[in-house]
Amino acid sequence: MTKIVLMIHGVSQDLTKSQFMQYVDDVKWAVLERSPKLSDQVVFKGIYYADLLQRPQDNLMAEMEKRPLGWLRIRRLLMLHFSDAITLEHKAYADQSAYKRVQRLVAETIRRAYEEANDDDAEVVILANSLGAQIISNYLWDAQADIEARFGDDESRMDLAAHVPTECIWNEPSRRLERGVLTENDAQVRLQKLRYFLTTGCNIPLFVSGLPRIQGVYRNRFGYNFKWDNYYNRNDILGWPLRPLGEFFDKNERGASYADLVSNDVAFRLRGRWWFPFINWTPLTHNYYWESKQIIAALTKALEEVRP
Repeated sequence: MTKIVLMIHGVSQDLTKSQFMQYVDDVKWAVLERSPKLSDQVVFKGIYYADLLQRPQDNLMAEMEKRPLGWLRIRRLLMLHFSDAITLEHKAYADQSAYKRVQRLVAETIRRAYEEANDDDAEVVILANSLGAQIISNYLWDAQADIEARFGDDESRMDLAAHVPTECIWNEPSRRLERGVLTENDAQVRLQKLRYFLTTGCNIPLFVSGLPRIQGVYRNRFGYNFKWDNYYNRNDILGWPLRPLGEFFDKNERGASYADLVSNDVAFRLRGRWWFPFINWTPLTHNYYWESKQIIAALTKALEEVRP
């Protein structure tokens, strides 16, 4: 059986599509070097969304740079990070919002990955860096809420009526479900075949820190069954542990506790490049997780454990 690896980047930082696809290729060959038996079993697919957000940022930064400003590289990093995050959440369910355009891109990339795999039963592993983790979490949240509302019991459907945005991508004609009908293609695109979610430098806590109650997606309900491990360097100011979010879970609200959802928060020092010891004590680690031996090892192990 074929396995699909979906890789999604974080804050764009002037990342071109060709650069990102090279990262995807580098990870692929690093995995296959560790486990050659996977060579004919795995399809790697990158989810590149930076071009949907970057042009307005570039235009604004170009204007700003005409003024007297210091620390331009740091300013640009902050603008890219916070602008990406805010833009994705701004009027999220408006028809042409950045949120919906990115969600549609994720759905289309998954569809193309299954076409390339040519295997309807292919199971999925996701490697998400930084903001990419929030994007996948949002994608799962909306997909699960829609499934729960349409296929749950009568009480669940009534309770969820106010929680499933009618403007989310799952209510668009090409993806809308009818009660009682969940096709193989629906299950694929909604990531019901996800088996392992590996996040690096995850900053979901920055999105939810102002909320009195913090709810996560389900990992083992409504047709879902996956494991989530979260890796971060303790000096990466954009990378956070996730299990502490479980302290703010409300069992009376929809969603799961992060303490149950995330199996492991792994704080680690990057290894694999001669210069990693020089950046392990700095926030620069945020950009290099996928080059670390530990991440390649974790991804390889997950792929070996997904049923053949």
